[in-house]
Amino acid sequence: MRGLNHLRTWPLLLASVLVIAAGCGSARDDERSYEKAVASLAADNGVETAQSGFETLALAETKAFPVLIAHVHDSTRAAFSLQGDRIGDPTVGSVCFQILQTEVEGEFPKSLLDYHILTSAYVRQWWEQHKTKSLPEIRLESAQMSLDMAKKDYAKDKLKSTEYAVKFLTEHLKEVQDELKHKGPDEH
Repeated sequence: MRGLNHLRTWPLLLASVLVIAAGCGSARDDERSYEKAVASLAADNGVETAQSGFETLALAETKAFPVLIAHVHDSTRAAFSLQGDRIGDPTVGSVCFQILQTEVEGEFPKSLLDYHILTSAYVRQWWEQHKTKSLPEIRLESAQMSLDMAKKDYAKDKLKSTEYAVKFLTEHLKEVQDELKHKGPDEH
């Protein structure tokens, strides 16, 4: 009888292994897709190819973060069409960081760039601390941290510029909180 039970469990075991392997293959396929998208950001690709890669990475949300982080210091010249508001020639690394920062923190006016939480030097360590959280939770935390920095600065200097920062970041936090209410904390 023992041999028969073993024969009955064998197909279930094999099916489980295949399901796990298929899931791993899917993650590897995603990673390859994101690597390909990063490669398409380079200057030697056409505008459409670079833009398509950019959109693929931006729409992937946290799933592309490990690949984006791996390329944050990539000095390969990026397609000029991806320059955005940066001065000088963009690099693949700066574009990857821009995608990450925008996904996590949103877009700030140029006068408030000092209130961004993420830096390219800190992003790998930051991700290790946040990779188990959903994107809305990450956004909420970063919005609160940015506002806290602005409030601390305003308490010290009472300048109009920091007062504006507090007002802008308070509104930004409210928008992120509203997004979290509508989507829920577990949606990525």
